[in-house]
Amino acid sequence: MVKELRRRFICIVMLSLLAVMIVLLVGINVAKSAATRASLDDTLTYLARNEGVFPSFTRTVTETSGASSELTDASGEATVEEASGEASDTTTASGEMLTTDGGMRFYGRFEQTAESEYETRYFTVVFDTDGNIVDTNTQNIASVTAEEAKSMAIAKRATGSASGWSGQYRWQRSQRPGGETMMLFLDARRELDDNRTSLGISCVIGLAAYVLEFLFVLGVSARAVRPMMENLEQQSRFITGASHELKTPLTVISATNDMIAMQNGPTEWTDRIRSQTDKMRTMINGLVLLSRLDEENAVPPEKLPFDLSGAVTDTVMAFADPAQAREVRFVCDIEPDIAFTGEEAAVRRVASVLTDNAVKYCDPGGTVCVRLEGDRHPILTVTNDYARAGELQTERLCERFYRADSARTGGTNSYGLGLSIADSICRALHWKMDIRTPAGSSFEIAVRF
Repeated sequence: MVKELRRRFICIVMLSLLAVMIVLLVGINVAKSAATRASLDDTLTYLARNEGVFPSFTRTVTETSGASSELTDASGEATVEEASGEASDTTTASGEMLTTDGGMRFYGRFEQTAESEYETRYFTVVFDTDGNIVDTNTQNIASVTAEEAKSMAIAKRATGSASGWSGQYRWQRSQRPGGETMMLFLDARRELDDNRTSLGISCVIGLAAYVLEFLFVLGVSARAVRPMMENLEQQSRFITGASHELKTPLTVISATNDMIAMQNGPTEWTDRIRSQTDKMRTMINGLVLLSRLDEENAVPPEKLPFDLSGAVTDTVMAFADPAQAREVRFVCDIEPDIAFTGEEAAVRRVASVLTDNAVKYCDPGGTVCVRLEGDRHPILTVTNDYARAGELQTERLCERFYRADSARTGGTNSYGLGLSIADSICRALHWKMDIRTPAGSSFEIAVRF
């Protein structure tokens, strides 16, 4: 039980941390990619508004007034500005106002310096109004020939999009005043490599942080579940102690009742006393068994080979007569000669609980079917007709003292412990128990050993 609680605690914490880290890593890298794309688009827009070229810089030095910068735009006209530290505006060939400050021009996230035209790898292709190529400029890139540039431009122009990606190139469509279309392609290899490097570094850091968090959670998990374990241990001790205290008076009552029945003969009252003491003894034994199953290493690890088919048949056939008494058809479909290595007592207990539950809650005139099949991992399936199966909360059926139909349990001698015991045994032995309601009119429990 301690290991199970610690395992669940660690899984919940680590899954929560994993979700947070994934959101952070994805958010950071998506934001960086978006910023890179926006920066590339600003660069392309800047080039488009300057006729596909960078305005050149020419610097001259004056006497004491400081340095002046002469900036020549795409039209070839030059403007001279005093380097007084104050920002001014420069008009491009397209009429857009771009800020000039200390030898730099800005557009959105892009800023042009005197090195920009040497650092930026790009090419342009111009189409006329009829879709014919009238100009190709590949002077600013060495890895693309004029023919390759034309082919890429024709393909991207045909998409009808305003911008996009072509491998490592970010491209943009620009309409010129005369109706011509300029396709600009910017080499984004450096930016993409930077993004991939950032992604790799962030993943490595995230993985290292996750491992450290796991080691930390592993260290504190024992202390985190300690209060719950103390409560469970106190509950277990209370149940064990109370059961021993209750068994003594029950034994005295049962012995006294038998003595009275022997001396005076059985009566309605002695039968009722015997029935109620048997029910109370069954409930106490069930509580003690559940308490032991909750304890660490409660189920012995020893496993021995035995005849599974014979054990199940011998166990479930004991319920054929009770089923007949309740006017229920009992069907036993056991595949013969299935050998199994495990806990025979546990198998018999689970088969008994499931069959008893099916007989008790089967609709009058319905059918209870017990089926065993398989080889390496046999499957025991117990099915019974139950018209209100669709209303059941199957996820709660294994809770202790939970009875789905309290109005029908008055005469079933049921305390809501049977399925809890079966579920606890299955979890302790790592068997899988599934509860289903096929078609909403039958109830089925399958155990995979």
